[in-house]
Amino acid sequence: MIVNNSKFNLYQYYIFYVLFGTLMSVASFAQIMYYQGEHQLINYGYSYAAMAISGALTQALFVYIRKVSSNIIIKVAFLLYGFAMYLRIFANSSVISIISGLIGGFGATTILVYIRLSLIEWASNYSANEHKIISSRHTIVQITTLVGVAISGSLITYLSHIGIDLR
Repeated sequence: MIVNNSKFNLYQYYIFYVLFGTLMSVASFAQIMYYQGEHQLINYGYSYAAMAISGALTQALFVYIRKVSSNIIIKVAFLLYGFAMYLRIFANSSVISIISGLIGGFGATTILVYIRLSLIEWASNYSANEHKIISSRHTIVQITTLVGVAISGSLITYLSHIGIDLR
């Protein structure tokens, strides 16, 4: 069991998911802009490919990962994801870019899978509006992508207006 009715708050879940999804979206756009500015798009490609492979493996192995206490694995996943975001500043290193992608893919996928499973479990066991609640996750993903693009575009526009060349 991932959640229980007494501890799960749907609105807190929505707020967390919107914030996390938006920040992931902004980080994704910021990474490509930063790597482009450093003339290291090849390393961005390495990092992104490593992240996709790591994310896919994490999903495949999640049945084993889930055996670890959710309190522990979520904390570890956040720390790893944060460390991977830090490693992104080393755009000139292919090895560090790949390591960043591998660590980030595991961290982000673990967090996102736990979010999805918690919502499904809670909706299935404790809610009369199961389908509405589960489908709301898809709406949140679309909203966070839109907001992330808007924030990133605004930042790019602002930076170019104050004279920072992003090419």
